[in-house]
Amino acid sequence: MVHLFASEVRQLLHNKFVVVLGDSIQRTVYKDLVLLLQKDSLLTYHQLKEKYMEDILEELRTDSYTPDVLIMNSCLWDLSRYGKNPWKSYRQNLESLFQRLDETLPESCLRVWNTAMPLGQHITGSFLPRDQPLCTASLHKDVVEANFYSFTAAHRHRFDVLDLHFHFRHSQQFRQIDGVHWNEFAHRHLSQLLLAHVADAWEVELPNRRPGYQWNKRIRGRNGKAAERQPHASSCLECVRFLPPGSYISNTSILTFHVTS
Repeated sequence: MVHLFASEVRQLLHNKFVVVLGDSIQRTVYKDLVLLLQKDSLLTYHQLKEKYMEDILEELRTDSYTPDVLIMNSCLWDLSRYGKNPWKSYRQNLESLFQRLDETLPESCLRVWNTAMPLGQHITGSFLPRDQPLCTASLHKDVVEANFYSFTAAHRHRFDVLDLHFHFRHSQQFRQIDGVHWNEFAHRHLSQLLLAHVADAWEVELPNRRPGYQWNKRIRGRNGKAAERQPHASSCLECVRFLPPGSYISNTSILTFHVTS
């Protein structure tokens, strides 16, 4: 897979409105894409941990916010909140969410469902309910089953599916110690997977060059030097953040960006 540089990502997404919807991992997907639009550098540890303040999906109905791309997932938080048998609630909420999006999104919008990434066997995420300690023991297996349900539902509602569980199944060394989240190298590889998928869906021909990096090595910039972890500016983005009404999928936030130059 070719490694796109920041200038090429800006060209691919030029004048596109992109929506990223989901949990804390999807929020980091958003942050890494925003950073990659600015420069060939990695997220800092602080940026990986930073939380965003969300406001309000109704805006997506307006002419001002017509998304070209929707990237989404929701899984782990929901499975850990619905008790010992979460499947009925999870499947019902998935269907409600997809139906709502069918009513909201234009036909032209490219819809990409990310499967949930692999979990560690020992999970210490702060989102876990303290009154249900036993529900976490099988979460790493439950995620596999949830991915099957969401994969089926997403296809039924004309979503493309990017199987992140498959792509990262042998990459546990890049998972953080909480057993849930991933480091900056994993997220940069994830961004490149997404961009390659978007380019293929839009029939955009990517640069014809050999892959310039191995994501499990140090990522290299255009000048051959290792990419730095740097704060990002917002010179070419209009960033808006929304929170969907209702409880279709719990703890889900919507993060959007519009590439204007």
